Amino acid sequence: MCEVRPYTKEDEGSIYEVCQTVYEQQSTNQPGLEHPQLVADRQVGGFLTLSPEYTFVIEYRGEVCGYVTAALEAKEFNKGIQNNWIPIMQQKYSRPGSTAENSLTPEQEMMESFYTDEPVLPEKLTPFPSVLQMRLLPTAMQDVGIAKRALAVLTAALKANGSNGIHVEIPAQDTAAIEFHTKLGFFALALEDSDITKVLVRSI
Repeated sequence: MCEVRPYTKEDEGSIYEVCQTVYEQQSTNQPGLEHPQLVADRQVGGFLTLSPEYTFVIEYRGEVCGYVTAALEAKEFNKGIQNNWIPIMQQKYSRPGSTAENSLTPEQEMMESFYTDEPVLPEKLTPFPSVLQMRLLPTAMQDVGIAKRALAVLTAALKANGSNGIHVEIPAQDTAAIEFHTKLGFFALALEDSDITKVLVRSI
């Protein structure tokens, strides 16, 4: 039995664990990380801090197996990340020592991103103002109905507060995630650098 419920602060550890587990499964050839919270801090921590009201926990047979989270207005969310979340991360993670960019490890690249990333929202995303992130353990990925139910709960909350569309960014090489989101009604938007990151969108 799948249950989708609102996030509470007590769920933070479980969500971080799901995020880390999914990353490890997608990065089987990468060395282990020295900073166990880095991936989740980079991917989902900002959502939990700045947009907890649009975060939902997915449970299957009593166990947390995933989450879905979003920010109502991606443009304002990005400002909040830069002004409120990034400074906390810069205190937590030192910037990697100066070295050639192509010699940074994946872990160092994530740490470096806290010092260099400046997200920009393309005009093409104006009809899809909300930004989404979903992570599911393999047990939940096998049943697309679980994701559809979680997405329905989230999009209802977003729509009730004025959003008419959502977007999600997925690494271009992650074809499984792209295919999975396509099954949920998303389609790819043609943007620059689409060979690095795919942006999928969906009206709500």
